[in-house]
Amino acid sequence: MPGAQDENHDLYYEMVSNSGIPPRSEIFNTYGEDLTNAQLLTQYGFILDINENDRLGWTLDEIIQIISPGEFAEGIRRRVVDILPQISEDHPLYGTSPLTYYELLGVDFLCLNDEGMVSHPLWTVLFVLASRRNFTLAAEVDALGYLPLVLDLLLKLEYSDDDEIHGVDRNDDDEHSSVPWQILLDIARQVMILCRSRRESSGLPDSSTHELSDVLEVGRRSMT
Repeated sequence: MPGAQDENHDLYYEMVSNSGIPPRSEIFNTYGEDLTNAQLLTQYGFILDINENDRLGWTLDEIIQIISPGEFAEGIRRRVVDILPQISEDHPLYGTSPLTYYELLGVDFLCLNDEGMVSHPLWTVLFVLASRRNFTLAAEVDALGYLPLVLDLLLKLEYSDDDEIHGVDRNDDDEHSSVPWQILLDIARQVMILCRSRRESSGLPDSSTHELSDVLEVGRRSMT
């Protein structure tokens, strides 16, 4: 029957191995364990609703250009490299925080993960930039001295409910206690600026994965 072979073609696929397979072995087709949705789409033609490999990443130069044009990138890099070893993976913040996580990669990989959590190298870059803007409040005290205070404040806020947050010490007249608040708020603002900039440079501001699926479906129908 003409066309029967073509009609049955989509009912199965033949898998071919590039290496020897021992008897009684199990074979799994993972499509690559570290592929983002963009890579899956271009290489295999589909995307996942939840993909842990999807991240938003920036270089240090990109972050400075977006957030603080005119800053000397190498100076920021040296400061970040100095501070990163001071942030321990064992800090209680990284065990439960829904906002930030510990990333073993260094300053060359600055990202938000698929859950919108800030990697600690990115957090550190934003901490350095925020500290430089708040040095007038800090009376020129080295930002490293405020690092544990900011981390502890973030941990305290994450474990507090709304009523308790109002009770967290925020004495604007006390320079020592107000600086961690200012730095933490500045870090949050910077994350929003980065995300807004990425959205504006990635096509239509209101685009979504649902719209992408619609476009792909229209494309399939137009080719049939």
